[in-house]
Amino acid sequence: GSGGGPGSHAVTEMHRPTIMARKVLVVTSIKQKDLEAAQAHVVGLLSSSKNDHILLAAICEEVKAMGQQYNGAVIMLCEQYLQALDEQQSSPKDRCKLAGTVRSLFLLRMCERNNAMADSASCDDDGKHKRALLKSLQLVAKRLTQEGIAQVCDDQAHLVWLANQAYNLATEGVEQSLGDTVSLQTTCELLQASIDITSVLPLEQKRALTMLISYLWMCKCHLRMAVSTSDAEETARPDKNPFLTKASNAVQAAFRIRQKFPSLAAAASTASAADATNTAPMSVDHAGAHATAESSGSATLHDEELDAHMALLNVEVALRRHDPNARSILLRAAETRGVTPRVLYRMSRLAKECSNPPLAREALELAFSTLVDAEPKDFENIGLVMRSLTYLLRSDDMVRKKQYRTMMQLLSSFASGNCPMQVDQLHWLHASSFNSGLTAFRERRLEDAEEWMSMSYFFTGLAPGLVECRNKMKELYQQLLSQLDPLSDPRAKSFEQRLSAQIFPSTGGPRLDSSEQSRHSRPLALSTGADTAAS
Repeated sequence: GSGGGPGSHAVTEMHRPTIMARKVLVVTSIKQKDLEAAQAHVVGLLSSSKNDHILLAAICEEVKAMGQQYNGAVIMLCEQYLQALDEQQSSPKDRCKLAGTVRSLFLLRMCERNNAMADSASCDDDGKHKRALLKSLQLVAKRLTQEGIAQVCDDQAHLVWLANQAYNLATEGVEQSLGDTVSLQTTCELLQASIDITSVLPLEQKRALTMLISYLWMCKCHLRMAVSTSDAEETARPDKNPFLTKASNAVQAAFRIRQKFPSLAAAASTASAADATNTAPMSVDHAGAHATAESSGSATLHDEELDAHMALLNVEVALRRHDPNARSILLRAAETRGVTPRVLYRMSRLAKECSNPPLAREALELAFSTLVDAEPKDFENIGLVMRSLTYLLRSDDMVRKKQYRTMMQLLSSFASGNCPMQVDQLHWLHASSFNSGLTAFRERRLEDAEEWMSMSYFFTGLAPGLVECRNKMKELYQQLLSQLDPLSDPRAKSFEQRLSAQIFPSTGGPRLDSSEQSRHSRPLALSTGADTAAS
């Protein structure tokens, strides 16, 4: 009744809904699509039952069996229970159900996400689903850090499963979202959740490898965010850029794991990280640091590849932060196993992108010397690296000439019919060396001009397709001779004799005649055909 007194309290207690009645009320409210009422009954259920996790599981199963259209209600039930476990001072017996509940909630949300994707949901909608999944994972990670496994989980298999799901969710399609800052931030947080959950488990090789790769992905994502979001202040002080700081912390964490596990090859057969950093082939017009990584097509990652990935990211972090030790980091990376000329070439491109020409040049020189010393010779990449290096050395004639001498030495044992270098590369070597000789000739550095033109003529003899270039060079040579006066410049005679002996070995070639000195205009430089691309 409405009258007060002791009797009214007894009646209220007598008419309080029983636990099973609340279960029926929850299900009935859901069927009537009254989620607000259902949520209220769940609150009452959780406050009155000592076995609420068992009852809630039973309710979830019953509602789930009613059809997928009720998945939203099931998710609400799980979230309500999860909130109760997190907020109230639950007993250890109740609290240890948290990880299992998150696993159930994760599966339900994944089902909802998959249905949305099947209905062509937008990227924004998918981002919302990922953020909702991330929230529950972060709860588990936080409670594990605060209270330990025993207080959060009654079966470690739940933690293993959640850590793997966080990693898979983070890395799916990450290459396609490298330009989307919001997606990259979500990826980093998912990877951090995976690392936090994994770190409380016994650290064996496979888990160590997954954590290491997660750190490499985090480093890469933070680098991309640093590039795309840096403001004027952060550009002026890159060492203060928060994304670069996080990238540095991530790659250093990866190195610490690597020190604990010198060999991860055994674990690599079941985990792939071939795309953790860019490994695109060397190319003169390669898109640079933001190119999509090429998959190796293999799920096996060798220790050498892993070390190369880490070295490349470490160099990029140093370059973007303008680290004063960047050169030392580069040289140390060059000595790392697995760092091939291809990786050094990428480091050079990164240095150039970060406005550091000296390190760009040094990385290319290291790549070139490594290629030259290797057996068998990779002439295609030797040529590609040399073209890039020539551009960087355009103001250092002495060092550039040394590179061309090396190329002559490498190719000296080949003839026109068996030279392994492609014709376009040979044409570039011929044209670029002739143009250098022409510049020296105009400046009356005749000894330099002679050497450059001798090398140019040598390259034209290595491919049948360069016969026309060889003939053209003879014509240009005659034009050059017509501009020399042997009476006023004693070096002119020596220049003519030595170079003619190479270009016209049978006849000795044309002779200088001061009485018929021509006043022709200067000859045009030869087209290299790819100088623009090389630059």
